[in-house]
Amino acid sequence: MITPHILDKQAVRADLEEAANIVKESDELAADRLNELADAVDGGSYSDAWAASDIHQVINIPAIVHHFREHGGKGCFVGWIEMIRNVLILVPLMITWYGISGAISAYGELVQADERKSTLPFILLWQQGFDGRLNGVQAFGTIATADFIILFCVVILTVVSAYLTSLSRQKREEDADKLERLLMHGLAGARLCLTTKNWTQPTNFVTRFDQAIDSFKQVVGELVKQIQEERDALAKLATRQEEETKLFSTFKGELQTSMTGISTSVSQLQSTLTSLTGAVEHLQGDITVLSEPVKQVAQQQGILTTNSQQVISLLDAQIKALTQITDQHEQLSKDLQESLRTLETTLQENSKQADDFAETIQEINKRYVDYLDKMRDEHEEQKDLSNRIYDAAERMGRTIELLEEWNNEISAVNINMHDIVRRLAGIAPSNP
Repeated sequence: MITPHILDKQAVRADLEEAANIVKESDELAADRLNELADAVDGGSYSDAWAASDIHQVINIPAIVHHFREHGGKGCFVGWIEMIRNVLILVPLMITWYGISGAISAYGELVQADERKSTLPFILLWQQGFDGRLNGVQAFGTIATADFIILFCVVILTVVSAYLTSLSRQKREEDADKLERLLMHGLAGARLCLTTKNWTQPTNFVTRFDQAIDSFKQVVGELVKQIQEERDALAKLATRQEEETKLFSTFKGELQTSMTGISTSVSQLQSTLTSLTGAVEHLQGDITVLSEPVKQVAQQQGILTTNSQQVISLLDAQIKALTQITDQHEQLSKDLQESLRTLETTLQENSKQADDFAETIQEINKRYVDYLDKMRDEHEEQKDLSNRIYDAAERMGRTIELLEEWNNEISAVNINMHDIVRRLAGIAPSNP
């Protein structure tokens, strides 16, 4: 049930202005929109525009709350604590190096005065003040105590800063939740107030009635314009129909004359069709005679293709054999070169290896004899291949002769076909 408070314009305006004041620091533009909405709820000049729009899109509550939550400051006191802590972190380093600089100078003076002191620990001499050469402020214990106190203060400040930051963040989250509830309540009240304003104010009805009248006038004007264009189109269509009627009357007389000529042509075509039927029967006989040589040509072409494939296979075999012979030549050349190198080395190193040389010569002779045998076999294969190629060439010659004969027969048939075509052309009647 809607409470009276949510329909109270003053209460809704107060909620919106309060929300605008809260988000002003984090999002000034959103605060301006909230103030304008509050003014529209109270009857401002742009109330109709706000009533017609989607308020939740114009005023995005999640985005406003996110800006408020992320841009919240830590507070001036927390900022000062963090700055002091950051400065104190560097103070122990400065104090330590200040003491080290004085200790090094005093240690150098002590060693120059008494070299036996160099055997003592440096920390012990530093704590003792290098026999009075170092003041008490720069003593090792004093510097260590000062560093401890400062670092302890840094730890305390860090804990305090973290605690205060956590409290500030928690408070910011609570304020953000409160702001979100306030915005949702305020926008809901604004939506209801603007809706009831449209119901209660007659000015909005008059304005909308004027807008409806203007829209009706515009639609009527467009309709009148469209009707006028259709009338012009109908007038052009009537003129075109009159012209087409005149053309149709002229075409009617020409069509009657053409039909008379067509009747005469049909009679002539019937007689021509009878003549063509006889010519076609004669042509079918010639085609039957022609089909047999064509079949023979196809068979001979198949034989020629087979012979060509056999020739190609033989040539491939010869190429492979020549390749093997070349490889054997190269291998034999390599063996001869290797044998010559072995022979030369053997003669230089030891004369007793003459027997091995003789065996090598015998091996070479044996390989050469094998090579001659292989060459003889290859020669026989090449001779056989040449005979096959010669036979294939003779077959191809006979095939070519047959093709020439069939060509002559086809030429004769072609001449007969030309005669038939000329006869048909003489029989066909001329156009009317």
